[in-house]
Amino acid sequence: MEDKMVGRMRVIVNRVKRAYRFPRSPVNNTKRLAERCAEEWSHEYPPGTPLEFIRDEILECWKRQ
Repeated sequence: MEDKMVGRMRVIVNRVKRAYRFPRSPVNNTKRLAERCAEEWSHEYPPGTPLEFIRDEILECWKRQ
């Protein structure tokens, strides 16, 4: 199940990378991409879950890979 979720997340990340070009800034682009993915995946979490929590989980998942 997790492999399937990771594959789906990878597809979303690639779409976000193509759609958004971020200029250089103090905020890491990986963090910005994770924020966009968190918005896309918020329906997978209980209602009211903060996007920051989802973003941090996504970043941890990416670090493990």
